[in-house]
Amino acid sequence: MRNLLVSIALTTILWSCANRIPPTGGPKDEDPPQLLISAPNNGDKNIKYNFVTLGFNEPVVLDKIKENLIITPRIDFEYKTKYKKNTITLEFEGELQDSTTYTLNFREGVVDITEGNPVENLVLAFSTGPLLDTLEVYGLVIDLMTQEPVEKATVGLYTAKDTTDIFNSPPLYFTNTLEDGSFRFRNIKDGNYRLYAFLDGNKNLTVESDREPYAFLGDTLTVDTVKVLEEPLTLQYLNVDSLKINRVSNSGLYMVLSTNKYVTEEAFRVETTDTLVYKKNDDGKEIKFYNTFPIEDSLEVFAQLKDSTGFLLQDTFYIAYQETTRRPDDFTSTLKSVDTDPVNKLVTGELSFDKPIKRIVKDSIRVQRDSTMYINLSETIGFVANKTNTKYSFSFEMAQTLLDSMTFVRQLPKGQKPDLKNKTKSPKRNYELIFPRGTFYSVESDTSELLKEPLKIKSNENYGTLGGTVKTTKESFIIQLLDKRFNLIDETIGGKNYSFSEIPPGEYKIRILIDTNNNGQWDPGDIRKNIQPEPVFIYMDEKGVNTTAIRANWEVNVDLYF
Repeated sequence: MRNLLVSIALTTILWSCANRIPPTGGPKDEDPPQLLISAPNNGDKNIKYNFVTLGFNEPVVLDKIKENLIITPRIDFEYKTKYKKNTITLEFEGELQDSTTYTLNFREGVVDITEGNPVENLVLAFSTGPLLDTLEVYGLVIDLMTQEPVEKATVGLYTAKDTTDIFNSPPLYFTNTLEDGSFRFRNIKDGNYRLYAFLDGNKNLTVESDREPYAFLGDTLTVDTVKVLEEPLTLQYLNVDSLKINRVSNSGLYMVLSTNKYVTEEAFRVETTDTLVYKKNDDGKEIKFYNTFPIEDSLEVFAQLKDSTGFLLQDTFYIAYQETTRRPDDFTSTLKSVDTDPVNKLVTGELSFDKPIKRIVKDSIRVQRDSTMYINLSETIGFVANKTNTKYSFSFEMAQTLLDSMTFVRQLPKGQKPDLKNKTKSPKRNYELIFPRGTFYSVESDTSELLKEPLKIKSNENYGTLGGTVKTTKESFIIQLLDKRFNLIDETIGGKNYSFSEIPPGEYKIRILIDTNNNGQWDPGDIRKNIQPEPVFIYMDEKGVNTTAIRANWEVNVDLYF
């Protein structure tokens, strides 16, 4: 009888709506469609049929309905959609659970046929039993490292006693965040839940931690009243897949070990007195071993690999090099970050190579002005290599004569006094730091090409400084200087004061990483152990602005309170 009455009511109203003809001219239609009737109605109980029909005051169409429509609790079957003029119908291809409150949030999935104006706040809730759940949960999702709101994040509720989680199953209830990062669950059944948030790139309602960021609430969420979360969920990329060796294979002259995720630390041991020479790719997932000593058949290697979560993998593998006609990889080198510090009379810089280095020839390393004037650095320059001998930092002290020549206004004849009235400056001397061809030899006996870089003294007039006092109860923390895109520029271990110097003019941000467990580093947490990431703060001034302007020759003072 009820179904019959619903059908008659819908037919009557929708027939009158369907006879309305939209105007062909006049002003643009900016009014969103209005819902006139639905079956079931919002708040109805004891619903036993498996369809939903909506009637509007003007013709409508569906827009990306599979993406926009959120049905909670989640259903495990599909639905068909039909729409004709002013009506839309969803037909479920399975049976709805008994005594369950369902919420259909259409978001922007229903629009008018003329201008595409979406129906506003189109949410329908009904129950298949005698009770309608009315509890709600409110919260916020932000990016952990930027502290900015995250839009279109999926937020999911899982029954606490269940063994499912975001990595293996879709949530029971789910919703999406708005532009300001806020989310809202409606018509939730009372109970205990686990709460997660994630960016669902492939739209499968589960997380692939090697490419999709996620967040989690550490405690069980008890929903017995309307809940408003005091702290936001903080989204971050952290691959929790167990570290493993995917394969060890020959690649030309080399053996290559491939892993499923980034390796932060590695160590290899063999039963001989030989040392394995290797290079780790920038992505941290591939390690190349070089053939630097003879192997009769194959050689067993014991490996210890650690990932960013601290997981330690201990495994063995075998390497064996095959004869091949393939040529060795090319050998390239890069000189960068050369910095001249006149205060400390020090020149520093970095060198990187795409093969490990076995020998450095210092004889001809020099600072040169022209063909007749140069300073040999073979006795003064020092190098510090990374673990694989593919990156080197170097430094050497500048002789006072070199510093004077680079900064002196004008060389005066002996006995002549400077003319204080005439301050016209002659051009400064131009010098280059030179690493001649053949300075560096790779493990495959390649020699480096000529590397050179001008030596320039930074003028404080062209840079700014940033610093201040730190007032906090935290024992251990890291203060980071970021550009406006959140790229790391510099960082310092926390103390009562902090300072950053030689900052190019621009807009910057200050980020504070709290080392809660005082282990000397910031830890990203571990969802498997229910350990939250350590706190992160972005400095904001009293107006809520999170950027600080640095200008040339400025000294900016920003005191930090946290």
